[in-house]
Amino acid sequence: MSRESIDRERIAAVGALLYRRGLSPGSGGNISVRLADGWLMTPTNTALGELDPASLSKVSLDGDIFSGDPPTKEMILHLALYRHRPKAGAIVDLHATHAAAVSCLDGLDPGDCIPPLTAYHVMKVGRLPLIPCHPPGERCSRRSHRCTRGLGTCARARQSRTPREWFVARSRCDSR
Repeated sequence: MSRESIDRERIAAVGALLYRRGLSPGSGGNISVRLADGWLMTPTNTALGELDPASLSKVSLDGDIFSGDPPTKEMILHLALYRHRPKAGAIVDLHATHAAAVSCLDGLDPGDCIPPLTAYHVMKVGRLPLIPCHPPGERCSRRSHRCTRGLGTCARARQSRTPREWFVARSRCDSR
């Protein structure tokens, strides 16, 4: 079995696990994996619990679609994160219910939207910025870069391989 085939099977298995655990409701959330010649990404409008390895999107290093269904609408964010973190091998973006709920609260500090409640949070997460909302698939590289700069703390914490949930807090645009 090829490396790509193994990665396709793993994406489907991880997606099903996350879906069963209620961490990615509906068709929210997406997964991507770095390949030697591009990326595999979950298709747009597909529940993580219903992924078919054969229909995963294969995207070139330039963002062109090689094969599969159309990729996640957040492909541009994934590509920006991979550019920002060249050693990252995969991204799991859960549209976690609690993270979305927090992002809708009034009076959030955009520089640190979740107060540290434990010493572990302070040591491993630090500050968690609220990134601005942009339309899905927006191709503005300056905005994508600004988003990835704000994700530095999360990306560093994820690279430390600590066993905790990594999520991107969303802005209030979804509640409008």
